[in-house]
Amino acid sequence: MWVFRCMSSHLISAEPQDSLEKAFQLMQEFQIRHLPVLQNGRLAGMITDQDLRQVSSFLGDNHLNLPQEHLLRLKQVGDVMRPVAATANVYDTLEEASLSMVEHNVDALPVRGQDGRVVAMLTAKDALRGFLTLTGASSGGVQFALEVPDEAGVVTKAANIIRRYGGMTVSILTSYDAAEPGKRVAYLRMRHLDLTNLDRLKQDLATVGRLLFMLDSRHHTKEVLADLE
Repeated sequence: MWVFRCMSSHLISAEPQDSLEKAFQLMQEFQIRHLPVLQNGRLAGMITDQDLRQVSSFLGDNHLNLPQEHLLRLKQVGDVMRPVAATANVYDTLEEASLSMVEHNVDALPVRGQDGRVVAMLTAKDALRGFLTLTGASSGGVQFALEVPDEAGVVTKAANIIRRYGGMTVSILTSYDAAEPGKRVAYLRMRHLDLTNLDRLKQDLATVGRLLFMLDSRHHTKEVLADLE
C-alpha cells in the first residue's frame, strides 16, 4: 500500500516565527500532535505536543503566576523546533515508512511529494489503519492461524479447503516468527464462511497443518486450539 493512501488529507503546518501559542491552538483545533515547520515552503523542523508540554513546564517554573497560553507566547516555534529525523515520500510503501518510524524512534513522518515539498503527514495511527486495511481486520470475517510446512502450495491448499465451506478470501499473511524450523504460520482471513460444519472444517485443515487459533470477528469469539508458547 502506498503512503498517499494512508497519509493525512490536509497539511497543517507552522512557521518558525509563529508563537508556541499558535502552534498549541493548531494542535487543539485539528486534534493533531505533530506540526511540520515550514520556512518559505521548505521543511525546517518539527514540533510536537510533547515539546509544548516541556516548554510550558519549564516556563511555568519561572513564571508561576502566568496561565499556559501566556507562557506559550513567550517563545516562538523556531526556538524549540527539533530537526527532522526522517521523511517519507508519497510513493513509499507503508512498510518502508513504518520501518523508518521504528528505526528513527518517531511516531510521525512528514510526507514529501514528487517535487520534494511537504504535502502531508503520516502518523503511526495512520499507518496502523493502513495495516488493518491490508490484513482485512476492519472487514471482519473469520481468521484461521495455521502452522504449516514451509513448502510450495501448502498455504493455497489450506485456503482451498476453507473455500469449500463457502469462505471468500479477504487476506492471507504468512510469518516465520514463532514457527518451528521448516515451518511457517499462515493467517487466513475469510468472509461468508459457513460454520455449521466447523468440526469437519477443523479436521480437514488438520490434514494440512496445526490449527493454532480461530478468530470470529462476527461474534467476537476466539478459540485457541494449540499451545502458543
